[in-house]
Amino acid sequence: MYQINERLDTFSGKEKDKIKDSESATKLRTLISKYGKAKVAAATKEAESEKRGKKITYRELRHRIENAKGRLKKGEVKKWDKEKGRWVSNKEEDVNEEPNWNDGANVRFHVGPNKKSVSLNYNGTPIYKKETTKTYTGRSPKTAVDQALIGFKNKGTEHIGRNYVARKNKEKEMLTAKKDSKKEYS
Repeated sequence: MYQINERLDTFSGKEKDKIKDSESATKLRTLISKYGKAKVAAATKEAESEKRGKKITYRELRHRIENAKGRLKKGEVKKWDKEKGRWVSNKEEDVNEEPNWNDGANVRFHVGPNKKSVSLNYNGTPIYKKETTKTYTGRSPKTAVDQALIGFKNKGTEHIGRNYVARKNKEKEMLTAKKDSKKEYS
């Protein structure tokens, strides 16, 4: 895709339409090269029938193609299952299979925001287990209100302390400068 150095509002209406059409054609070509002409055409036809003449965005079209029925995911293969009498995915078996925790030695661990635990198991029997939990009770409502009141009181007077020190330092400097100037003239 090319880059436009001029602003779009300087173009006429026909030029804007021409630029948008060329960009949409480029995006459509990239979808066709990635997914194939048949899938893009089917998704476009389906989307236009649902939208009833309204234009479909590139993102929506890409999303429809990726989530279309019959699309295989990465590493997925369909095979015929004689018992079920239909095509099944090899990924269905992997997803539903859980490890057998009662067979041999294994280590389980859980790391969460408030709880961390590690356990060593042999044939389902825990041999060693360590668990730490972190609890946060927070502030009581009374403490929160008291702190807010103190902060509110200090908010109006917080600049006084800084300005007082700066003002006093400046006054000292001015007094010493006046004393020095009087000494020079005398």
